[in-house]
Amino acid sequence: MRLAGQAKCGYYPTPWEVFKYFEKLMDWDLGRKKQIYLLDPCCGDGRILEFFKTNGFVTKSYGIELDTNRARQAGYCGKVINCDIFDAIIRPLEAFSILYLNPPYDNDKEGKRMEITFFKHAHKWLKVGGLLIYIVPEHIMQRKDLRTWLSFHYKDIQCYRFPEGELYNQFKQVILFGIKKDKNDLKSSEIPENFEYIDKVKEFPFRYNNLPESDKIVVFEAQGLSDEEISKYFPTAIQNIKKFTGLEVPDVQKHFSPIFPLRKGHLLAYITSGALNGVLVGDKVLKAFTVRNRIQIETDEEIIEKDIYQTVLRVLDITKEEWYDVK
Repeated sequence: MRLAGQAKCGYYPTPWEVFKYFEKLMDWDLGRKKQIYLLDPCCGDGRILEFFKTNGFVTKSYGIELDTNRARQAGYCGKVINCDIFDAIIRPLEAFSILYLNPPYDNDKEGKRMEITFFKHAHKWLKVGGLLIYIVPEHIMQRKDLRTWLSFHYKDIQCYRFPEGELYNQFKQVILFGIKKDKNDLKSSEIPENFEYIDKVKEFPFRYNNLPESDKIVVFEAQGLSDEEISKYFPTAIQNIKKFTGLEVPDVQKHFSPIFPLRKGHLLAYITSGALNGVLVGDKVLKAFTVRNRIQIETDEEIIEKDIYQTVLRVLDITKEEWYDVK
């Protein structure tokens, strides 16, 4: 399962057959009664955006998707930005009535479970009183750290296995529904120890009908440039470098021929690795290096310190015995 998931960038789309159970847990006509916006931070091809919008659950659907092709496809179903969830900028923070999250099933570079880190990051975008729909493997939902965090941040929790049979057996997923609590609500909520198959439930304890209206989304964009934007502005950037440095920029293709197209990170790594160091153009020599700057990011819960790395191209003028930097 892990290798297959990594091959698809951790993409495990929710089966269409699961969606029909939402009608039993929510007001089918909710989006026609209130301004209800839904956010899916891992929206894939947009199937959930299409389902909620088409069936009247929501007024508008918003999505975030890392894969360019899937983001383009999802764009037909709602407003979608093509970026990593951690590069998305949304204002105001607590704006959405519904947060639908089916995150990647894997470990991140630091060894933390992405199902949990994605969830805690996206939590800030859901309004108090808003509905969380959270899909993860059952063994993740049994983790004590996740259950404790959920119990202090959500109430009216219901959690069920995917329908019995092939749908459940493939990845053994569960789907959790819960209402985001106010910060002043310190009472721990109950989470079932064992989960029923959602198709075997004869009557659900309650339905989620009284959701708060969404706020107007003022900012919904990706931080930095997308690959398409980089490709668009690349020729202009090259001309500007030539203009300000007076140099002919070496052709990367003459040095090596990569199997796949270079991404922004690849280009930066190539430059900072020293590939351009010592290139002599007329009476000027090139030298590349990286500068680290520490910044503070203030969220609704804490202040986070983050390192920002900037690539610098230093030009040494041998004749004038001086240098200048291009950032």
